[in-house]
Amino acid sequence: MPVAPRRRRRSPPRPRALYPDLGRLPSARGVNGVKMYRGRETLAYRALSRLFYELMGRSLGRDLKGDSDFKLLDRQVLDALLRCPERHRFFRGLVSWVGFRVAS
Repeated sequence: MPVAPRRRRRSPPRPRALYPDLGRLPSARGVNGVKMYRGRETLAYRALSRLFYELMGRSLGRDLKGDSDFKLLDRQVLDALLRCPERHRFFRGLVSWVGFRVAS
């Protein structure tokens, strides 16, 4: 039986190379990653996405513009998130909801 060749694994990017040093952002407890290119999205997808985040932001009482799922977080923020009882988490909203400032 033929054996498939092994693929070389790419090493993950180093967070220090991608994000600024959190020590230089004294009031922030984390940094949002920002996508340079969102890919090919239809007009309907963009409109529904914008509507979804607008409604979620209003329900949370927070502005979710600029928030993303790609973050570098301080241990204090991570501990606060782990104490939350939610099991099916809306990560973008939850980080904002626990009350820490996250820079972009």
